[in-house]
Amino acid sequence: MNLIKKYPVFMSTLLGTIFGYIILHPFVNIVNDFFHRHEQGHMHLHWNAIAVAFTNSFDSTYWLNAISYVILSGIIGYLFGKTISAYRTISEQVEKFSIVGMNAATIVHDLNNPLNGVIGFAHLLKNKIDNQEQIKACDIIEREAIRISKMIEDIKMFVQATETIELSKTPADLKLFLKNIIFKMTLYCKVRIDSTFEGQVLIDRDYFERVLWNLIKNADEALRLTEDGRIEISISESDNSVNICVSDNGPGIPQKILKNLFKLGQTFGKKGGTGIGLYNCKKIVEAHRGKIWLDSEVGKGTKFYIKIPK
Repeated sequence: MNLIKKYPVFMSTLLGTIFGYIILHPFVNIVNDFFHRHEQGHMHLHWNAIAVAFTNSFDSTYWLNAISYVILSGIIGYLFGKTISAYRTISEQVEKFSIVGMNAATIVHDLNNPLNGVIGFAHLLKNKIDNQEQIKACDIIEREAIRISKMIEDIKMFVQATETIELSKTPADLKLFLKNIIFKMTLYCKVRIDSTFEGQVLIDRDYFERVLWNLIKNADEALRLTEDGRIEISISESDNSVNICVSDNGPGIPQKILKNLFKLGQTFGKKGGTGIGLYNCKKIVEAHRGKIWLDSEVGKGTKFYIKIPK
């Protein structure tokens, strides 16, 4: 049993060849013997005849047949062993991911602690120096550390796989809220904000920042190879809702990708993309009793729309 566990492919191949030689090959010979003996179709089972047919199967005249069944059974055994080995590997990976999922909060907390230290000291150092180049370097350190922190929070939300998100809503001026988010980001393109909504909206600031951060970052990455790339964000109101649109004039997304873009693991146009960001965006917006969707045309750009209650 230990050998089977340790060498599943080899042992299943070996057992398959033994099965082919000792069982399958004699069984086929017995069946053939009966069919040839009773040409008129009258089948009568005689145990003595079975014993003779079984013994004759190991005669040298049947070696070619025996070898063919040994090879066939060996191949089947090999495939069976590969299946067992693959299943065992998948089971081990699932178990490891389950452990990570169960301890996600602790892992993320441990990762965020040193990041918070980096962010805090970069901010402190920035206020203690006068050299503009050094201040700029501190800004970059602070922003990139914040970006990593956001990515870690996305992973935490994914591995915990909670059905509901507990929100802590506070009133927010969306235009000012967006400006603060953009200030903390390192972007390739400039962002223009156009707002006709003058009021405030109830949102969970931490969660909603992750939504807007993801959408803006995705648009910025899509524009890296676009000449005169632009990101425009509009804020408006209709009835009892606030509407946000994040648009870019990038390469766009093919129609066949659009319908699955918010599904877990679906990504487009990002090297090393995981498909977690937009999946989490959808969960967060829906937790705010809103909805998120997009329109895109290849060669013209993409628009993400968010609609949430006031």
